[in-house]
Amino acid sequence: MTEVDPFSVMEQSFQRDERHAAIDHAFNWAGLNLPVSRSWGKYKDLPHQETAVSALRSWLSVMGRPMKNLIIYGSVGTGKTRLLATVARQCVLRGLPSDFNETGHWWLPRWRVLFVKSQDISDRIKNSKTQYANRERPTTPEVVSHYCDPFALFIDDIDHIAGRDCDAASALCEIIFRRYDMNKPIMCTSNASPEELVGQLSRSNGPYRGDAAISRLQHAALVIKLEGPDLRYPQ
Repeated sequence: MTEVDPFSVMEQSFQRDERHAAIDHAFNWAGLNLPVSRSWGKYKDLPHQETAVSALRSWLSVMGRPMKNLIIYGSVGTGKTRLLATVARQCVLRGLPSDFNETGHWWLPRWRVLFVKSQDISDRIKNSKTQYANRERPTTPEVVSHYCDPFALFIDDIDHIAGRDCDAASALCEIIFRRYDMNKPIMCTSNASPEELVGQLSRSNGPYRGDAAISRLQHAALVIKLEGPDLRYPQ
């Protein structure tokens, strides 16, 4: 019988704990501190999401190479945010180094992923236009650049920006334009359809700018419509 080296076991346990801590750190760095699943297992009992999950698996297979945009839309409570966050977590996991020496940090992915709520963008744009005594605030161009830097940008409830705040909607158009030129994908959820988003952005940015932004967002995008009951209420 082979004798087990207790120090080797301790080292392996330490590495596992370190790896798990690194994964949690990477999730937090990406803004993914939501209580959602890291895997697809939670969706096997939701028939109306099976097609969406299958399409998203295929979409994720090219992670790290030029990717399509992603639009998940549908009525309230159909699981859009949970699906988007799960996709974002998968992007983070696929970007983590398999070896510490690859990037110098266990938790530092090979590509930057950022998950944000639409309200975060609106608040940042609002604060960039507000003057505070003896306190510096980022300018609007700096805020736009913040959302253009990551390789993969996930925006939850993008229609909340498009249909409300004109300044935030204008910044959203600029983010879409710049990321399109940089060949960086945007993944988003919306209660409104892509066609309705055009109308919302056109009202706040003018017909050409709104139409041009959504045209770029939809170009070669994977568009998924989620249908079904409101999952927040037991059937």
